[in-house]
Amino acid sequence: MLKLFRKKVSKEKQGDCISQDASKQKTNTLGVTIKKLERTMIKKTLIFLSVFLLISFTSLSNAGEKNEGITCISKGSTVTATYDKGSNGTVVNTNIKVGNSYKGGNCMGRCGGSCGWGAPSAWTKDCLDHDICIVDQNGKNDLANDTNCGDEFRHAADDYTFGVLRGCRG
Repeated sequence: MLKLFRKKVSKEKQGDCISQDASKQKTNTLGVTIKKLERTMIKKTLIFLSVFLLISFTSLSNAGEKNEGITCISKGSTVTATYDKGSNGTVVNTNIKVGNSYKGGNCMGRCGGSCGWGAPSAWTKDCLDHDICIVDQNGKNDLANDTNCGDEFRHAADDYTFGVLRGCRG
């Protein structure tokens, strides 16, 4: 009798083990499926963000106008600032000593407003072009919507954002 009882218990345990194994396989299959879905979603999100950023940065510059990319300049060096006046396309070139004052504007070539507050800031060619444009156009600064200097602002946007990371610290 004891032998029969042991055989019966042994068969039930085996059945439990089989059902637990099947359950684990289902869980593992579901887990693998979820992981694949997560990876797919991450890939799609990264692709979407990459395309979005590419389109955003591409739209920052206008066709036919020169954007030097992120070109570092050094304080104290003389650089030619270049900008176009409004929609008529008249190009203005001005030699300026980087970091100096110019017609009431200070810190020419430094990205960002005024002369900073202690945080690292970039000194770049596109920021110099924008600074000189703003000063020459009587200080009107409507950022990217500025009639005269909006395109220079858009060209300087990547410099302001990434110039310090590129090492453009003047």
